[in-house]
Amino acid sequence: MKIAERDELLRIKQAMLEMGEKAVVAVKLSISALVTNNTLTAAKVRDIEKEVDAYYQSIDEQCISALSKQPDEESLRFLVGSLKIAIEIERSCDYANQIAKRVQKEFSQQDMTALRSQVQSITHMVQEAVTMLENALVAYEHGDDDAADRLHAQDDLVDKKTHDLFRSLLCVASLNPWIQEVVLDLHVVVRYVERVADRSANVAELVYYIVRGTRFCKTNKTL
Repeated sequence: MKIAERDELLRIKQAMLEMGEKAVVAVKLSISALVTNNTLTAAKVRDIEKEVDAYYQSIDEQCISALSKQPDEESLRFLVGSLKIAIEIERSCDYANQIAKRVQKEFSQQDMTALRSQVQSITHMVQEAVTMLENALVAYEHGDDDAADRLHAQDDLVDKKTHDLFRSLLCVASLNPWIQEVVLDLHVVVRYVERVADRSANVAELVYYIVRGTRFCKTNKTL
């Protein structure tokens, strides 16, 4: 690999990691805004989402430019995988943005007292999802192909918490019919958090592809 090509790939990796860090902050702040019903915090999330979009566009352009130079097989996998990883990170930040929108336009206008326990449970679930996203970024930085299996195990835990939360929300809605609309909105928030975890696992799978040149599969991960 030529020095210029290596430097180009390093720049893409650095930009991706910076983009990922901003996405992590956005997810954390979106739930902080939800818990505190703080529209100012929600506004910060929406500003960060714009920054992440700019990073995404830049990384997309850099990867396409590098691909046009007919890179070797290893570099080609890195570039294709990075293009897909950028999408996963951008979408994760977009979920945070959607949560922030709901805080600004809906939750800030509602009495959330009856849902305090469920909101607290969401914060625990977010901690898992954020940890997954952070671990996925570390895997990308260091080429850790073993991370895919670990993150899928974490994703299974988040899925279980999602199902438990859905049942809890249905119970609250049945006992308090006047807040059913808020419950539905909170249901969407839970789904967004679950998707952050899913996309983090996807990033780890793409790292596996970059390193090994094959798609990750639970049944053949040791091959």
